[in-house]
Amino acid sequence: MTDRKNEPVQLPEPWEDVRLYGTENHKLHAVNSEFREVLEYIEDKNPPKHPFAVGRMGLFEFAKHAEWKLVRNKANGMIVALLLGTTYSGQPDGIGVNFRLLEMFIVAQPHTEDISTTDLHDFPLKAIISAYLKVRWSREVVANRGILLNCPKEAGIPTLYWNDEDIPRACPPKNILTPLPVEYSRRDWFYALVAEQYDAVAEKYPNANAANKMVEINSDVAPGSVRRWITKARKMGLLLPANWKRGDSDAA
Repeated sequence: MTDRKNEPVQLPEPWEDVRLYGTENHKLHAVNSEFREVLEYIEDKNPPKHPFAVGRMGLFEFAKHAEWKLVRNKANGMIVALLLGTTYSGQPDGIGVNFRLLEMFIVAQPHTEDISTTDLHDFPLKAIISAYLKVRWSREVVANRGILLNCPKEAGIPTLYWNDEDIPRACPPKNILTPLPVEYSRRDWFYALVAEQYDAVAEKYPNANAANKMVEINSDVAPGSVRRWITKARKMGLLLPANWKRGDSDAA
């Protein structure tokens, strides 16, 4: 399994993530202390019920179910603060988390070059939110696989995939680039192994179609069956949606 716990967000150039650590309240304090004058200015200019108001009470209320993201333009120093609310709903891909934009404001630092209307028009909001969502989904995928693979003895996972530890674990599984145990294809943990093999193949052969490589590895199984495994792993929330990665199509 690729370690996604601390996976950095890949924002579109020239934007970069400004890290904020700690709980949501700590993040909120970081924003308040670093950009106090900006917050006070916006608070004075916007009535509390205005949809774009950034009043103190509103910030704390929103922060209960949201998280701050700060992004910086490396070319001109422009900083944008985004408050992304978390929503949970059933998705076709098996991933249950989405973001919605609650608040957004722009911070012009003293060293920032003039921000033009073109800079504002070209701000890639959708791409930036998608990048943060991908990292969040990646963490959810890791958690889902861990639930299925962390107790292999009780689940009946073959020892071929166990790690050499005092407590049996199959997360990440050993020997994952060998043919998968198709006789267990009715077990949920089998699809966690499918997802692990998919990622391992994609990492080893970054320029190849991972599904095609899995067909080669599992040569005793019909290609259509292997592709159905991958599709089901996605629906179970064990793999990211196919459109997150170029060349990630599972089609023949």
